[in-house]
Amino acid sequence: MEGTGTPNGGRAGTARLRVYAWLRKQRPDLAMRDVEVGASGTVQGLLDAVQLQPPEGAIIFVNDHRAEPSSAVRGGDAVSVFPMLEGG
Repeated sequence: MEGTGTPNGGRAGTARLRVYAWLRKQRPDLAMRDVEVGASGTVQGLLDAVQLQPPEGAIIFVNDHRAEPSSAVRGGDAVSVFPMLEGG
């Protein structure tokens, strides 16, 4: 996935983090927030930076592609966290 993010393909910069559903009610500060990404950025690093422990079963996307906590994050990426939903 090289070449995405900043124009030179680097990882530094900011990524846009968004949380959804009941998680947004618990952390309204993360409804949409830009977070600095380090040179070796990962989803987990981004979540650690904002002190967010994703709930068990959370679904994470980076640029509309399913991701894991170990997935890479680059400047310019969009990271979305959806908690497991219940109901009917």
